[in-house]
Amino acid sequence: MQRDAQIALEREREKRERELEKRELEKRKLVEQRAKLEAQKKKQREEELAKKKLEQQKLVAEAKRKDEEKRRKLEEQEARDAKKLAAIREENMKRMQGMAGTGAPSSTGAAAQSSGPSAGWAARVIGKVRPNIVFTEVVTGNLEAVVEVRLAPDGTIVGKRLKKASGNKAWDEAVLRALDKTEVLPRDPETGRVPNGADLVFRPRS
Repeated sequence: MQRDAQIALEREREKRERELEKRELEKRKLVEQRAKLEAQKKKQREEELAKKKLEQQKLVAEAKRKDEEKRRKLEEQEARDAKKLAAIREENMKRMQGMAGTGAPSSTGAAAQSSGPSAGWAARVIGKVRPNIVFTEVVTGNLEAVVEVRLAPDGTIVGKRLKKASGNKAWDEAVLRALDKTEVLPRDPETGRVPNGADLVFRPRS
């Protein structure tokens, strides 16, 4: 009878061991399933991130392409504008050409060239420029500075150069500064227009 009890205990022990092994096996399967599921989720997240990255790269590339196209069109427009402006300037320069010769003396100290603008225009020029000449030196002799000016149709001085120096640098510079300050010369009262250009003679004394 004691042997039968031992056999029963042994069978009970074996049964518990088999149940423990079974639970352990189920536990391992559950862990493996969870690991597999986590791996699938990780792979899915990586694929989604890769897809988003690719889409972002496409968006960046498209934005860059549009920026390049916009910049190219802007450069082309600027080139066309510059070409038009150059053509306008060239046309203005052509209109401002001419008027060769030396200015005729004037009792008031300035005159336009004798073959171009009228004496009335010369008087108007004097009235505009003379008040802007700042010159305080006492000079001997009759200094004479000849300045060639180029004018826009509205009378704006678009160019000037000292064609003949007077021999007194201070006087020459005072004349040029006065023209800069004057900026715009009047119309010729006889023609109603502004000459394209002229040689102006400036003397410190009448």
